[in-house]
Amino acid sequence: MADDDATSAEPGSDPPPAPFVAPGPQPAVPDALPTGWSPEPVTQVDPALPAARPLPGAAPAPAAASSPFSATYSAPAAYQAPASSPGLASSPSAGLPVGGATAPWEAQAWAPVPEKQRSAFGLVGLVLGVLALLSTLVLGAFVLAAWLLAFPAIILAIVGFARSKDRNGLPIAALLSGIAAIVVSTAIFAFSVVDGIGDVIEAADDWVGSPRGAFDEDGNRGVGTLEEPAPVGETFSYDASFDGEDATVWDVTVNGYVDLPEQDEFAEGWCVAVVGSIVPTHVIEGEATSWWIDTPDVVVMIDDEAQYGYGGCDVSGVEDAGYRHLWEAEVPEGETYDFYYELWIPAETQGDIQAIVVGDPDSEGAAFIQAVKVEE
Repeated sequence: MADDDATSAEPGSDPPPAPFVAPGPQPAVPDALPTGWSPEPVTQVDPALPAARPLPGAAPAPAAASSPFSATYSAPAAYQAPASSPGLASSPSAGLPVGGATAPWEAQAWAPVPEKQRSAFGLVGLVLGVLALLSTLVLGAFVLAAWLLAFPAIILAIVGFARSKDRNGLPIAALLSGIAAIVVSTAIFAFSVVDGIGDVIEAADDWVGSPRGAFDEDGNRGVGTLEEPAPVGETFSYDASFDGEDATVWDVTVNGYVDLPEQDEFAEGWCVAVVGSIVPTHVIEGEATSWWIDTPDVVVMIDDEAQYGYGGCDVSGVEDAGYRHLWEAEVPEGETYDFYYELWIPAETQGDIQAIVVGDPDSEGAAFIQAVKVEE
């Protein structure tokens, strides 16, 4: 009776609770069930829920039998990402645990390696080369400063050639313009130097090798010519200044030349001495006498060649006649000085003396005097 009371409900009491079923989607039931299969009772529930009370008189639940629907779940093996392909870069998927691999179903970014961009080496080099070439036309005496632009242009052109993306016409044009600027600037500089040397030589006719030169009685520069020398005994003025500085000014009179004995033991030749007089009409301010260094050069012309040879001559006879060497002419202003100047002429030089020259024979200020032999 006790069991009957336990399994029956009093009239008006609550019905017994139904077995607990976990909420959520339920596994799909196949259309056809295997033979001999029966549903498995729910034996495991959420621990957080109250335990279900078995129905009164219910037999214990049998042990769960295995079935196709109770296969044990196992997690898939960790996915191994393939090795990155050459030229491609991969980025890990967001949300994976540390140490996890990127699964193929994850959104994986594949970015191509960016291509090298063209640089401005060739263009900048071309601009510098063109500027260097143009600067050669305006720099004048400083034309070599164009190298400061030409060399960087060449360097940038070489750098451009080294980059495969820059191998186009710009580095070539930069290289050619830089080389052209160097060649042109060098040529212009060389021409300027040669032209300047020519100007210096031309301007130095007044003083290279001799003082400024002779002036006739009318103040004209130069006295006589090789073809028409001035007569002996005429006095002309000779300014010894090199470039207008204060120097001795002379009145010069050439009387002719005399033969001298030759006494050079080492070479054969013959000697003459030009004789005349010289008077300082102006001496350097503050000086009491003239300077011997201000005396003019004296040469003779033979076969259109100037004879400058000196020494190896016996001058005792001309000195006995009262003449003194030209280089010793240090006398007060206005005093007459009788001079001689000996010249040694090599034996192979034959011919008559065409003229006596006072000063540089290549200068416009030279004085050409007739070659008259003075009798002893």
